[in-house]
Amino acid sequence: LLSQIRKDGQDVDVIIITGYGTLQSAIEAIRHGVAAYILKPFNVVELLDVIKKTLERRHRFSSLQGALQAFGNLWASGIDVQSALANIKTLLAAKHPELVQHGSRVNFYAALLVEHLPLTHEEQEAIQLGAYLHDIGKIGIHDHLISGVHSPTDQDQEILKCHPTIGATMIKGLPFHPSVEEIIRHHHERYDGSGYPDGLIGEDIPFSARIVGLANTFDHFVTGYGSQRAMPVPEARETIRQQGGKSVDPKLADLFAKFVW
Repeated sequence: LLSQIRKDGQDVDVIIITGYGTLQSAIEAIRHGVAAYILKPFNVVELLDVIKKTLERRHRFSSLQGALQAFGNLWASGIDVQSALANIKTLLAAKHPELVQHGSRVNFYAALLVEHLPLTHEEQEAIQLGAYLHDIGKIGIHDHLISGVHSPTDQDQEILKCHPTIGATMIKGLPFHPSVEEIIRHHHERYDGSGYPDGLIGEDIPFSARIVGLANTFDHFVTGYGSQRAMPVPEARETIRQQGGKSVDPKLADLFAKFVW
């Protein structure tokens, strides 16, 4: 039913109420864009709270979609897009400051890498934009799962794994460089094939996504994301190098380790 709703292009928010839910069905529902998933028994207060939060999220989502569309149009026209990007940052910062802060740091680390790679100016800009927006799909995930302040449960982890596909769907069709969508969808792929959402291996992972995936991993190391302890930069740099061929591209890991102190 959800697939048919999306196929028909109906722009509606769906709340599922069921007495037969499983983790897998919840994950699939979220992947298809369901706004909320409620298990019976429930009370009216809980339902009203879910509806309120769904409407608030829809308003933020619509505003962000409009800003992304405007940004994409400016990008395609070749005009300076800094003011449009600032608008997106403002929209995100109002409710999800942690996404702005994390995106800015990942953007910075990715910029350090691309300066040492034979890429065109357009490719560099696309990678830096993708780095900033890589977690945009988390806007479609329940707020309490986004911050990473608390250790997520196994169920939370599975739900969070939906954010790359949600984000790629948000960007799809907008006039950005193709690398932007590739980064958003594939920044959690791992070089050894154990990542998600598609389990890509090695150089099958788009190069831009390998760059941002490394930058994202490094930021998690130094900030102590979730249950991880925050590492000093030298330790995080060495850990990235050791992860070459496992979670990250080994050549990029060696290059990154040379100039990050």
